[in-house]
Amino acid sequence: MIRDIWEFPGRTIGRQVVVYSTTDSTNNRAAEHHGQPGLAFLADTQTAGRGQHGRKWTARPGASVLLSVLLAPPAFISRPAILTAWAAVSVCETLKRFSTLSPQIKWPNDVLVGEHKLAGILIEQKKPGEMVAGIGLNVRQTRDDFLLDELPLATSLFGIGVDRTTEEVAQSLLAILDEEYNRLIKSDFFSLESRWKKYMGLLNGKIEVECADAKHVGQLIELSFSELRIHTIGQHDLVITPESVLHLKEVVK
Repeated sequence: MIRDIWEFPGRTIGRQVVVYSTTDSTNNRAAEHHGQPGLAFLADTQTAGRGQHGRKWTARPGASVLLSVLLAPPAFISRPAILTAWAAVSVCETLKRFSTLSPQIKWPNDVLVGEHKLAGILIEQKKPGEMVAGIGLNVRQTRDDFLLDELPLATSLFGIGVDRTTEEVAQSLLAILDEEYNRLIKSDFFSLESRWKKYMGLLNGKIEVECADAKHVGQLIELSFSELRIHTIGQHDLVITPESVLHLKEVVK
């Protein structure tokens, strides 16, 4: 059920935001609006929210920013790696507006504070030339909420000392998503890519990467939207694209 509509004339992302009291999935609502890129969809609660690999995303009503944006990106930014980075960096920048804590991006689509997951991102292609960016950002949950949902490694803004309403956080996130997207469509990759690398915190560290053909372990010596370059012991440098990575984790010494 729609409970509100926000209007932000002049924006590329979120010029209109449809707010539901409840829906099955904001990604589903976005996908229904073919040909209307930039529309955004929020929900107080979802009955069939999902994350990466079809994992269920649960939250009590009003506790999380549950946001999806319909995109028709130019071909040069339509890769999932770039759009995931755009969403993840935007979440990190939103957190920095409210807190001095340092967020981290966990490859490829989670935002952490310390060891605890604050947000998750799901990029889906629904129709040729159109993609949906879904973001779930925990805002008001308590420790007991996460324990009840059997999510001991999750956290929320409230859990790290940020006492803000879900609406405040959603509006800040939407403004930053718009700002970052406008930079991207003007071919300003450097700013986003440099912050993505910083928030990832993996460069020059030892990683284990799993691709379709094999697992590889080595030092990550280059990270960009185009490639990962990994120096493996006794072998030539391995060069792979971000999209070819199935799993990636830091190898703790």
